[in-house]
Amino acid sequence: MRRFWATVAPVGAEVVGLQVLPSALSITWVILVLPCTFAEPIGLKLRADSGNIYLHAQIFIGFMYIGAAICMWFLRAWKISELEKEAATKEEREREIRDDDAVPRSLSRHASRASVKSMAKATKGLCSWQRV
Repeated sequence: MRRFWATVAPVGAEVVGLQVLPSALSITWVILVLPCTFAEPIGLKLRADSGNIYLHAQIFIGFMYIGAAICMWFLRAWKISELEKEAATKEEREREIRDDDAVPRSLSRHASRASVKSMAKATKGLCSWQRV
């Protein structure tokens, strides 16, 4: 849990930006009040009377870590797609500056291909190895 409090500000700044960071941290802390308040009673309720008395609590916490890892995986994929969109937008602006007199192509012929490509780009971030 200590690592979370040490990394929530830098990760939050990366995700939402510095201008919105105070509001994002406030929302994060308000959302975490309930789970932190009831974590100990839930753990004590999951405790057994004999044998490995904390096994159920350990399994519960293990699933919570798996859930958090999945959430971070989706956050990473979102960030990768955002960086790719930003790079594509920059390239498109540069192309428009170079080709001011060019006639734009019609996109109606390739509408179904565009949706398939957008889905492929969205899922690409889930499996790509790159530094974010």
